[in-house]
Amino acid sequence: MSDSSSDDDAPEMALMVMSKDGEKIKIKEFDNKKKIKKKYKRLKERDNAVVMLKNGKIKKQCGPKRKVVFLIAVAFGRGWCDFGPLDEDNSQYQIFTDDDMNFDGDDDSDDDDDDDDDNFHLLRLTRDGTGIKDDEEPKRKKAEKKQKKAEKKGIISILTKRGNRRDYTRPSGEEQVCQLAFCIGCAYGRGLLEELGPFEDGGEYEILEEGFDLVESED
Repeated sequence: MSDSSSDDDAPEMALMVMSKDGEKIKIKEFDNKKKIKKKYKRLKERDNAVVMLKNGKIKKQCGPKRKVVFLIAVAFGRGWCDFGPLDEDNSQYQIFTDDDMNFDGDDDSDDDDDDDDDNFHLLRLTRDGTGIKDDEEPKRKKAEKKQKKAEKKGIISILTKRGNRRDYTRPSGEEQVCQLAFCIGCAYGRGLLEELGPFEDGGEYEILEEGFDLVESED
């Protein structure tokens, strides 16, 4: 189950590149296969984190796992691609495995299509094809209780309000760090999160600099 929701603005053929200093993700579109392959090869030789997108699929990727997972998560959150190598057996970038039976967490809350900025949002990692499940809760204590319950069960989740992170599951091991990177990256890509918490400058799992931004490159 690795289909993302479609996006009319999705690039047909593009590279997503995280700058080495972590200040930005550049998105460069191409209309020529030879040019995109040549650019990808050059960036790979420079040890950049890069993801190649083509018609809603991830064709190639290279770079440190946390950074690549985050790049894919942002693209997935924007509806540009599927899970790609994150859901492929024996991939060095795999974060979804058949043994992960508790990603979806409890389904004890009612999903509400009416978005209220004053509500808390509990974002939980899921394999159902959406990447993250968004549960809205108007009451702080109830939202915090759900977050703690998810964390106790080892479910990767983030509690947010108005785009700001309030709490998150503390990862246990590198695989869960990468799962958290996906959850936060996907939420960022979908516009549900503005700050990137432990992955920002000075954070415990720092891969991004202060003032991080997503930009379209015309170079």
